[in-house]
Amino acid sequence: AVPSVSLQGPRIFGDEGGELDMGKLPLFRSNEVQMGLRNDGLLPATVRVDFSPSQHFTVACSSSVALNKGESRKFQVRFHPHSVGKVMADLGIRTLGNPFEDVTIQLQGEGHSSEVCWDLANVRRAGGVFGLRGRLEPMQDYVPP
Repeated sequence: AVPSVSLQGPRIFGDEGGELDMGKLPLFRSNEVQMGLRNDGLLPATVRVDFSPSQHFTVACSSSVALNKGESRKFQVRFHPHSVGKVMADLGIRTLGNPFEDVTIQLQGEGHSSEVCWDLANVRRAGGVFGLRGRLEPMQDYVPP
């Protein structure tokens, strides 16, 4: 017999790992997904969680998790983009003593900027335009750029 631990959470494709798409978010916002490890086997198990530090993802889990038979432990994966574009990071989960339970999950997400700039230097208003000094100036004095 070998230790056996299941990964709980959002659907991840394939037996050899897969992808966890955390979505498209504005910069500095966050999306959090709760996941869990559960010992479904007959033996106590230790799970190794491998995650390299990332400015875009946080995995709130110890690198080594000991679970007795029937025990489970929850943890969070958080996406918080700090730059525009698609980003990825790998999350490895391995049950020690069981070579069949070694998966790599590719965390994916996309950061985007929702900045808006307005050029109000010569905005036309009823009765005049706002000049560069912010005063309402009569239309007859307005000269197009």
